[in-house]
Amino acid sequence: MGISILPVDLKKRRAEHRMTQEDLAAMLDVTRVQVARIETGERNITLRNVLKCVDRFGGLKVRMGDSVYVIQKQESFGGDDDPRNGKPHDDIPNTEEHENLNGVEHFVNAYNQIEAGRAELRAALADPRTWRYDAEEGRAGRISVVKKLIDIREAADGALQEIHTDDFEVYQ
Repeated sequence: MGISILPVDLKKRRAEHRMTQEDLAAMLDVTRVQVARIETGERNITLRNVLKCVDRFGGLKVRMGDSVYVIQKQESFGGDDDPRNGKPHDDIPNTEEHENLNGVEHFVNAYNQIEAGRAELRAALADPRTWRYDAEEGRAGRISVVKKLIDIREAADGALQEIHTDDFEVYQ
């Protein structure tokens, strides 16, 4: 099972801001059907779109695995010790933060592709129809079955090679 990011209260937040699914779809650059699937938990939401929602709604609850996180927009640090004198967070660009988010999003997407490929391979191996071929085809039929399984495996391996573990620091 891949790392999934599911919004917990997206529908509620959208309704509070009097937005239609079409409005939200335009904001997230997805289709209305995809918004409906994201709201019901049938489809994951990207980190980039989580941040767009947080920016628009001020916050969002998301589920990652067994944990629920509340992500809120922080307008300013405030106080006398604020080195930016309480200026909004958006005034100071943080390219490292954006690079880290892009890296995490890339990792999550690649991991999910790998898991999808593994699930497809497991399903193909478990399905007896995968192993059937026309007896008249003989050897060519057996070869086509093996090629199909190799293609699925290579797709999963290709996604795995996209992940460069050196680019990520692991924190416990």
